[in-house]
Amino acid sequence: MSKKVMQKIVSIEKQELSAEKVELALVDDAKRVISDYASIEEDNAFGFVVKAEMEYKDVLSKYERLLKDIESITPKLEKAIQDIGINRSNFGVLEDLDDRKADVKERISVVKRNINDLKSINPN
Repeated sequence: MSKKVMQKIVSIEKQELSAEKVELALVDDAKRVISDYASIEEDNAFGFVVKAEMEYKDVLSKYERLLKDIESITPKLEKAIQDIGINRSNFGVLEDLDDRKADVKERISVVKRNINDLKSINPN
């Protein structure tokens, strides 16, 4: 074979090897991308959402118990001050209870809204 033919064969083989290297590099890149996808731990992020939702539910439960206590004690206290002849408007504790009741109702509304927002984030 002539030297020119040999150079042409070597050139073709180099091109083929180069193309195979490119293909192998692309396969390696593809495997890395697949591995990167598998390593993303989205569940950990959702774990924070679930934990926050559970903590809000605990807070909601506390607020609801507090509201129930306020609603339970208020009429008893009103009757007691009426029985001893004290004017409701002169008895500041009832006004304080009314204020706390309004505050607690507002907090319950906010907490419920936050729970619903967290539920909309959580895919489960």
